[in-house]
Amino acid sequence: MNEEPDIDGSMPNEGNDEEHQTQRESEPVVRRNAPSPPVPRASPDSEPMFDNFSTGGEPGALREKLSLIAGAGFTMLLAYFWFFIGIDETSTLNLAVSVTFLVAVSLWFYMRGSQKMDPVRANFFAGVIGILALIVLWQGWDAAKSHLVVSALLSALSTFCFLKASELE
Repeated sequence: MNEEPDIDGSMPNEGNDEEHQTQRESEPVVRRNAPSPPVPRASPDSEPMFDNFSTGGEPGALREKLSLIAGAGFTMLLAYFWFFIGIDETSTLNLAVSVTFLVAVSLWFYMRGSQKMDPVRANFFAGVIGILALIVLWQGWDAAKSHLVVSALLSALSTFCFLKASELE
């Protein structure tokens, strides 16, 4: 074996294991990842038309989008009541408003009731009111069932988005 001593006079692979361990810990670790593809840059022509909405990287962006969906959903619900159900069909309108109200209150109890009262009690009320909404929906006559389903879905979407957006404050 023709091994030459290191600069410090010791032979290679000779020395204290603790010394090697501390030397390894003090050396910076170099990690190489696979090369990442280049990130496309936005051109000035591709800027958003509406600058009043936040971009995806800002913290309030999700809150703004959920608020927009909630406002649009409630407006669609009112427009549905006015234009599709109409004032002439008061019994259908009453059933649709009842289902809408029951769905919204049930979601409120489920999502926010535990902050205001005992979580078990809040979930109990959410379940009871949700089942009442389903019973009203099921018992509605055949001509009104489609109106009731649309009202319940619009109410659920709008209320959920509104409550989630207000949680993100």
